[in-house]
Amino acid sequence: MSRIDAAFVIHYDTSYEPVADASDLTSLLDDDATMTNPQGTHGMAYWLGVRDSDDEDHPMREPVLRVDLDPETGAGALRWLADDLIGIEEGYTPRVVTVCESSAQPLAWVPVSVARVSYETARAAAVRYIETGRLPDNVSWSEPSQG
Repeated sequence: MSRIDAAFVIHYDTSYEPVADASDLTSLLDDDATMTNPQGTHGMAYWLGVRDSDDEDHPMREPVLRVDLDPETGAGALRWLADDLIGIEEGYTPRVVTVCESSAQPLAWVPVSVARVSYETARAAAVRYIETGRLPDNVSWSEPSQG
């Protein structure tokens, strides 16, 4: 699918929102970075993909990229769901990322075997995906068992 034809969507907590372009995504992530999630932290899990359903309540059935962001610790995680890959930032010391996947559930812990990128690099990868509609090229990608 070309970037021009894509209708990108972001899912977080209980919300699905359209993403018009990279600037739109950046604004949303900037706003969320300062908001406290229902569990009292700032970490949030995001799923990105394209609109693949006519259901207004669930316009994205098959997300492509999961981005976990914890602005308090500066940690992040990237998962390219379509191929079961994790993003790896060279020179970054992995750390556990704690995020809200859903306000109805306890916080989720993303282990260091998966949380292999910084907050800024994870954000940049999400933006890169919206810009290109492809696997972000600002990190290396590996199968989880190799990480």
